[in-house]
Amino acid sequence: GDTWNVIPEVATIRGTTRWFEAAVGDLIETRMARVAASVAAAYECTAVTPYERRYPATINDRGAAEIVRAMIADMPA
Repeated sequence: GDTWNVIPEVATIRGTTRWFEAAVGDLIETRMARVAASVAAAYECTAVTPYERRYPATINDRGAAEIVRAMIADMPA
């Protein structure tokens, strides 16, 4: 539930991330943990940041993408 003027013992924030390079995925994970820890420290709390990498980035084949672009270039909008 929820109510006004009550501070819960636990808060959960969820979301998703997307990236095209593995190094960027690493950077996102590192920085999210750092920001969460810093905000928590400012309020004398702790933060736990489990980060699940469920799927790798989808990177289209350049040649296949060019074929599709050429095919749709002549299609009416």
